[in-house]
Amino acid sequence: MTTKKLFVLVVVFLVVAQVLAACAPTAEPTQAVPAATQAPVVVTEAPAAPAASSEPIVVAIWSGPEHDNLVKVAEEYKKKTGKEVIVEEVAREAYFDKLNTVTANCGKDYDAFMLCLILSLPMSLLTASRTSTPSMRTKT
Repeated sequence: MTTKKLFVLVVVFLVVAQVLAACAPTAEPTQAVPAATQAPVVVTEAPAAPAASSEPIVVAIWSGPEHDNLVKVAEEYKKKTGKEVIVEEVAREAYFDKLNTVTANCGKDYDAFMLCLILSLPMSLLTASRTSTPSMRTKT
């Protein structure tokens, strides 16, 4: 991996990390817990399974076969866990505009969404390490 490619990947990672960190909730100070005066209780039974939350999981995905497959997976997930999953289909043309708006405002419209990162790199970076094939060689 060339230095330029590595630099581009690190920059992209840092930008994504900064956007995600900006959307994180602020930390609240915790209060000190007084020391326990009783002996700890030993549980001999397995704990009960957690009850399914009443709020469904909302997932955004663009229209197409990806949406159709995610709907099938959501149905299987609901059968196994009892947790409802709402799959919101967004038109491909408007998908990234909608996600940009939601994430820029730290919106809580979606619990999850499909993100495909496509990098537009200059052709010189892509062909620099592939000079071994005749079609990629530069003519001098």
